[in-house]
Amino acid sequence: MPDDELASLNRDFFADRFSREQPVFARAAARGEPPPGTDPMLLPGLVAGAAGMRALLRSEPVPPGFAAAAVGAVTPARGDA
Repeated sequence: MPDDELASLNRDFFADRFSREQPVFARAAARGEPPPGTDPMLLPGLVAGAAGMRALLRSEPVPPGFAAAAVGAVTPARGDA
């Protein structure tokens, strides 16, 4: 597959994923999570990167609750913002 075709498929895949994640992010923002002004693409990218690092590069399992722990590690606790 040519590189430009692969790049296009990659963009389309992640654009679709991002559009599906937006309602989740909107509900979290309505609850005051994450802090105001947070880039809606940042947290999913951080979680995906952390999970990929753990699973692909370290060959470690991604345990239940990993996403919540990762987000909690980079966002202030309620009342701290």
